Amino acid sequence: MTTAAFKARNLTSGGAWSLFTDAGFDADPGDEIELKLEGSPALDIWQAAFSDIGRSDGRTAVTFSPSTGIAATPTSSVTFTFPGTERGTWAIQCQANGGELVDGDATVNTKVRYFAIRTANFGLRHPLSAETTEYQAGGYPVAIQEMEDAVDAAGGVGPGTGGTIGVFTGAGASTTVGDSGITDDGTTVDTTRAVTVTKSGIATTPTRGVTIINATNSSTQWGAQFGWSAINGGAQLNAGFQFEPQSSSRFIVRCAYLVGGSGVPNSSGPYWDLSDPNLGNGWFSDVFGVKSGGAGLRFLNASNRGGWDQDGSSNNRGKSYSGAGFVYEMYSDAGSTLVASPISPAGTGKGRFVATPHVVTSSSGAVTFPLATSQNIRHTTTESTTVTITGAVPGMIGVIDVLQGASGKVVTMPINGSGIEYDTTILLLNGGVNYQDYVIDQTANTRTLLTYYVTDAPVTRLVITSRFVHVLP
Repeated sequence: MTTAAFKARNLTSGGAWSLFTDAGFDADPGDEIELKLEGSPALDIWQAAFSDIGRSDGRTAVTFSPSTGIAATPTSSVTFTFPGTERGTWAIQCQANGGELVDGDATVNTKVRYFAIRTANFGLRHPLSAETTEYQAGGYPVAIQEMEDAVDAAGGVGPGTGGTIGVFTGAGASTTVGDSGITDDGTTVDTTRAVTVTKSGIATTPTRGVTIINATNSSTQWGAQFGWSAINGGAQLNAGFQFEPQSSSRFIVRCAYLVGGSGVPNSSGPYWDLSDPNLGNGWFSDVFGVKSGGAGLRFLNASNRGGWDQDGSSNNRGKSYSGAGFVYEMYSDAGSTLVASPISPAGTGKGRFVATPHVVTSSSGAVTFPLATSQNIRHTTTESTTVTITGAVPGMIGVIDVLQGASGKVVTMPINGSGIEYDTTILLLNGGVNYQDYVIDQTANTRTLLTYYVTDAPVTRLVITSRFVHVLP
């Protein structure tokens, strides 16, 4: 006997054939469905035509292949593909022989099945307005019951209800409601689950993630704390960040803490002030600690990224990564400078200042002692040389250390009065004749040490205050 009953299967998921008596057929967005008359059609069936005769409100009609929905032969298949992002119910009809009557019965050659893509949240199905038993024996009331059961299972979500909010999972497991463990008593929202905020495609655009807002626009209004609490040794420890507007153009972000009890942290820790009245934008704390072995406290300055750290022997060390050195100055808050006594050591503590000797070599019979590089200079002779001294500034003291090798060389120092002055005993060397060639002892394997001081008045002079010579061990 002629009949339009048809079977279906999901080509995307590779499912088995579902017979017409199975009624409703569930799929996912974008799935491809194959349709075909059941069994071997009767010889009197000359055509099988499929069509979309209805769907959920606002949903897109499916497109068949062939586009007419008519099978190439009564035994051939027809396929269609669901929209990629839509969820709902589609009514798919098959007509054999154009739906002609069989003994006055229009239902033999016209059959309808419902194909559903359930909702992402709760997995509910849309009932259609003309629905009877096309999807299931109980008809559309079953779909309505499923919806009512889902609402009841959600616990009546809303402030003051004490219900639970389901977990959102949906398309691609990102927006469906199930059991989330989140509770809301009208005042506090709680969860025992990890909370992750994921946002993609942000690039360099400032984008909100987790934001705490105080929307009250009146007088002084702080933001609610973002905090932590844990127990150790029986004591509850609490800490948090607190946002404190100070004016229309200034705020403080403060680290707050509380030891003992479950109250709100109310003791101040370090804080960031956008516009401190004295120092401007900065971070303020009682102590700044620098991790041992790290880069130390450094300045983000392209011209000099120096600062303070420790050497390999746990000594505190100041660094300069440019031709500039260190300048110690004393100022008053008003911006006025001290023109005298910029450094005033006080107290009874002991210490030392060590200026490492700077080693210089001669070239083409000349050598320079650059006091700006180091107050202490060391030179080992390799040839007879003439000395030039540079970089002397008032108040400088130091030592010039010259070592003679296996054969003594003549080292000619600047003459007295040329920005340099010698102790009287030095001027009498060699009977006062060419004394400048004898300031540095010419004997092989000897060391000559010259101490000096740079005067400031009445004129600046580098004064050689003493001379010491001894044989090298």
